[in-house]
Amino acid sequence: MQAEDATTKTSITKALDHFDDLYASVFTTKWPSIRLGLLSTQKFIAVPNSFTENVEAISAELEEQGAYDLKGLWSQGREKLKTEREELSQKKELERLKELDKTLESIAKTKVAEEMDTLYRNAPDRNAPVRATEGIYDDRRVLKSIKEGEFLNDTL
Repeated sequence: MQAEDATTKTSITKALDHFDDLYASVFTTKWPSIRLGLLSTQKFIAVPNSFTENVEAISAELEEQGAYDLKGLWSQGREKLKTEREELSQKKELERLKELDKTLESIAKTKVAEEMDTLYRNAPDRNAPVRATEGIYDDRRVLKSIKEGEFLNDTL
């Protein structure tokens, strides 16, 4: 039976078997994609000689005949990807700033609440009577002159 298989195999099948044996171990996980590319319909390419005087004219004539400028398409694709990456980066940065803003706002609210709690806890009771012997303010903390910055009573 093996003799029949060997005689009925076409040269294409033999070549594919050989490529599968040889290149599957070389390219590992990429081999199926490479094999598919080899089995796909042929595509033709024209590359104008860069030493030719009229490269632009030749390129324009090829494009008129339906050819694609792969270098131009590649550049456009790369620019589009660059723009998309920048937009994504800006969007991520904006989200990070929004989260930071929320955190700072939360911290600020907590600090204000703590300060208000401290102020009201240390404030005198409004319902308590004011004693006549107690001063409304402390004389020791009054400045003689704003420019001099000296206290009336230096015994602080």
